[in-house]
Amino acid sequence: MTRGGEILRHYEMMVVLDADIDDAAVEKTNNKIETLIDKNQGKLVKKEQLGKKRLAYEINHKTEGIYGLFFFDGEPKTLEELERNLRIQDEIIRFGIFKLPEKKKKG
Repeated sequence: MTRGGEILRHYEMMVVLDADIDDAAVEKTNNKIETLIDKNQGKLVKKEQLGKKRLAYEINHKTEGIYGLFFFDGEPKTLEELERNLRIQDEIIRFGIFKLPEKKKKG
């Protein structure tokens, strides 16, 4: 899939939010992430809220986080802008963006 000459790649992003924030703040942060994807030539395919879970190890004196998954298509510059913005948001304690393998066409 291409958009404007660039090849869109498929990505999965896991975001861990501070468990101490309320539901309204979670929704606001998720909307902000969706907007960032859209404004930076990306396309949100699917999102899943996994809820509050125990962290594998303590992060910033926190033992729980609110997990969310975002599946999106984007260009390399989409990732650069997303990472830059996610690093400066206080409510996000961890995130990871993973490139998904391309689906092979049958035929």
